Amino acid sequence: MTYDQQVITVVISHAWPLFAPPAHCASDTGVSLTAADSPPCQPSGHGLWMRREGALIAIFTGYNRAVVELDANPADIPVTTVERAAEHLVPGSASSFPSGP
Repeated sequence: MTYDQQVITVVISHAWPLFAPPAHCASDTGVSLTAADSPPCQPSGHGLWMRREGALIAIFTGYNRAVVELDANPADIPVTTVERAAEHLVPGSASSFPSGP
């Protein structure tokens, strides 16, 4: 069995008060966060911010009134690929997501 490590994880959350790039850069994942839990980030492109955490990167952008976070391992997926994915977000309807097998 092989496992493809080339994965971009996407987290979409409501904009929340502590999302204030570049001083605080994290999405609201339903966990009670404080400013100390929301580390700073660096500009990474037009409307994009990046945070490095260990071997992973997180690219943040806004979409309508939501915060979109794309996480990846730059050893498996180049940072520029994740940035381009964030820049080209396209909303999908519910019918775009199959309910399963």
